[in-house]
Amino acid sequence: MILTFVYLGDKLPKYVLTNMSQVAKRFPSYSLVFIGDTKKVCEKVKSLGFNVWLSQDPEASWAINRNSLTHDPEFRDGFWFKTLARFFALNEFLRQTPYETCLLIESDVWVSPNFPMPKFESLTKQIAFPMTTSKQGVASTFFVKDQKSLQHFLDFAEFRVKKDPSSTDVTILAEYYEMHPDKTMILPSGPISHEGYNNGIAENEQSLYSDQSTFQGQIFDASTWGQFLTGEDPRNSWGYRILYRVQRNHAVNPAVFVFSNQGSSIQASLLGYQYEVNSLHVHSKDIRIFGDDSFVLTRLSDFKSQTRKEVVWRYFVRFLPSRAKYLIKNLVLNARKVVSS
Repeated sequence: MILTFVYLGDKLPKYVLTNMSQVAKRFPSYSLVFIGDTKKVCEKVKSLGFNVWLSQDPEASWAINRNSLTHDPEFRDGFWFKTLARFFALNEFLRQTPYETCLLIESDVWVSPNFPMPKFESLTKQIAFPMTTSKQGVASTFFVKDQKSLQHFLDFAEFRVKKDPSSTDVTILAEYYEMHPDKTMILPSGPISHEGYNNGIAENEQSLYSDQSTFQGQIFDASTWGQFLTGEDPRNSWGYRILYRVQRNHAVNPAVFVFSNQGSSIQASLLGYQYEVNSLHVHSKDIRIFGDDSFVLTRLSDFKSQTRKEVVWRYFVRFLPSRAKYLIKNLVLNARKVVSS
């Protein structure tokens, strides 16, 4: 099985390389390949000793481009398109070894030293990934049986975008499972007990996240656990990293678990059952998570059953003008309401 990181664009964040170094150190017996679409980035990664593969320009080579979608094409340098285009880049790479299994690890996903790589190699399903809700699949850890399997998914993605330009990678993944459950495995992201879920999550939906038949006592994060334990993206909250906040729009509620560790692995316990958390989707992009095992463990011990904020200064300063404009606008609106009343 090949381990892959895909990052499209000409600016490579530091956390990507730090994460790759950690994964390579933890799983030295597996081939690790970085896939990019710019020569400059690939040369930089290669100079650090990693295997690289330069993809074709997805917008020039694939039937879909950023203008195929109704999302803002300029948002974070084409974010919505790139989340889909990475599958195209991965598919082009796998054409070189079409019968090789592959695990795509998102660049901001922390992988436990006990991640069960051998079990993935023996999976019979064509693709596997976790979900946050029944309508949102996430390729945080995305298993592909072979190139033919990925091509089937890619054809489906192209069909969905043409039919509904508001589609995203998460909606397409969920729809693929709905249409092809025989080809898809949903990696467990929640517990077997209903107490571990947010209100309103039906029992039949809970079973979607808690299937332990292949991975007993294990959890793979879509995005819920990582946002809770390592913080939310500070760009979405004026430069604050918000920790330990329950995502009520997600299925799983991490706040009801008791956290501990065994070495560098994360354990989450609930009602006598213990689960190993194999991955964390680090939306906050906190580079310390990938470079220091002890720092990850402090996030477990620091959880005191309440939400916490941390200032991320480079974003906080960047958003000061926008925040001031927002506050002034609200003050003016409230003043007008007072006058009119």
